[in-house]
Amino acid sequence: MKEKFKTIILICLFLISIVLSKHLFFENFNSFASEKITEMESEESKIEENILMPYKALLNFSKRNHTEIYKTKLLWEESIDYIKEGLTNRNIVIEEITREEYQEHLDKRSIVYYFPQNINSLILSKSLDVEKVNNVIKDVQKFDYLYLSASDHDQFLIFTFKDKSYKVSNFKANIDKLILELNNLEIQKVSEDINEENSTYTNYYPLKDTMNINSILYIPYNMTEKYPYVFINEYLGNDILKVARENSEQFFNININFIREIIENNNSILHIYDGRVLKYTEEGIVEYFNPIQEEGQENLVLSFEKASEFLYKNINNSEDLHFSGYETVNYKDSKGYRFLFNSKIEGLELLDISEEDNRIYIDVYNNKVNGFRMRLDKNINIEYPEKEIMSGLDILNDNYDLFREDFINKNKIDKLSEEEITEEIYESFINMSLYYVYSEKGLDMLKPAWLLENKDYKYVFDIYNGELIKKIKI
Repeated sequence: MKEKFKTIILICLFLISIVLSKHLFFENFNSFASEKITEMESEESKIEENILMPYKALLNFSKRNHTEIYKTKLLWEESIDYIKEGLTNRNIVIEEITREEYQEHLDKRSIVYYFPQNINSLILSKSLDVEKVNNVIKDVQKFDYLYLSASDHDQFLIFTFKDKSYKVSNFKANIDKLILELNNLEIQKVSEDINEENSTYTNYYPLKDTMNINSILYIPYNMTEKYPYVFINEYLGNDILKVARENSEQFFNININFIREIIENNNSILHIYDGRVLKYTEEGIVEYFNPIQEEGQENLVLSFEKASEFLYKNINNSEDLHFSGYETVNYKDSKGYRFLFNSKIEGLELLDISEEDNRIYIDVYNNKVNGFRMRLDKNINIEYPEKEIMSGLDILNDNYDLFREDFINKNKIDKLSEEEITEEIYESFINMSLYYVYSEKGLDMLKPAWLLENKDYKYVFDIYNGELIKKIKI
């Protein structure tokens, strides 16, 4: 009876911990290290640079030569010094430019980095290890896109958030390596354009020219890349107890004999030590709960630093995870931040469109990590369908009736002609990108998909058959 009573008490403590800290989900959880957070080293700063990475880049080689890439790591690394100079130089000039002026810059040799969610400029500065930021952060608090001029004699950045764009100029950086990398990509693209069968680059065209509208989107007419279906084996099964014990020993930095262990009816395992809880499921999910013990005020930059440190110290292959945004969270009188992360598979980010909240995130209260959720290592198999990928133009044309119906339901069209309706529909789209999504078969299969987004909806389409996978109301 005493043992049963103790078990009930421990389960109650665990449930209380759940209330105190919500879920967090991470890929590539090979091993844990100590939870203790120390001062950042140079390698940790490198991890932060990798964490805050664009999910795609538009490469503008000339007015009529554009492409998009999703493997941005090398190009981004060569861009860091350029961006840092724009954030630190005290002689910069900041000016707001019009949409038309921004469109003109897109015709010039340049790079545009796209981020999955609007990025706070303070977090960008911290991730690039910028200590003293200039006036950019006053005018540009958030941004969705970051434009880099690729002209050595005319260097400038453009930060864009929604309909506002700010040009940062009057500084000089060494961008020789960046220009060289861009030149190499152009040479590779031209070479592959000649031999289309082996091409990995797709030509993108401005929607403003294709549809004769006011838009900054670029879309492909024909796709040359191939993206496979991805099959995931993430179930621990009979290995759950062995894996859980090994990982908990490393995480808590203590022998398993000193860790309280509870095995639940569904075979989930709870490891409890010093008021902190690790939970493992057969599906390969690991959750951590650490009660909030004191009240305090949040600090965005310090909290981001702590989340980055924690990620670096505790997650192997953390370079495969990228920061995708943050939310404010509250518990009683304590305020904190939930930092969201995403992983890339076969070059594309994983977009969670399920009804359940499977997002990857770390909760930080009072500069302390109080919760996370991650997924253990997975065996991945890929399969390339014997089908052509549908282009962005195909998706737009084939689903016009759907877009029109949704537009009519959301807007007054009494005084609009059919041509004006069409124009407003296409001008409303703010993003068209490739992602992986979980299939209807569950969490063990990922499908490549087109995401098309406006202010009202996110439309997700299968890239091989064009079928609507899901429509999400924003």
